Amino acid sequence: MTNENLIIEMLQNITKGMDELKADVAEVKSEMAEMKRELSEVKSKVESLGEMVEHTVKLKQDSDEQLSNTLKYITDKILEHDIAIHSLRNKQ
Repeated sequence: MTNENLIIEMLQNITKGMDELKADVAEVKSEMAEMKRELSEVKSKVESLGEMVEHTVKLKQDSDEQLSNTLKYITDKILEHDIAIHSLRNKQ
């Protein structure tokens, strides 16, 4: 093989290698774009879950407060009835 043929073959190999490298880079870019899209979806879901947790905590706090108020009301009514019963017994 002549030097010229060797140089031509080397250039062809370099060109082939560059073409393969370009294809690999394009594939990596495509995969990165897909990963970015998936990451964006995950981020959106996490934000939605955070909002749901906040809403659930608020609902629990509200229900705890309502339960506390209801128990206080019932306790007050029982106390009122006990006082009324004792008053009636003392009058007899």
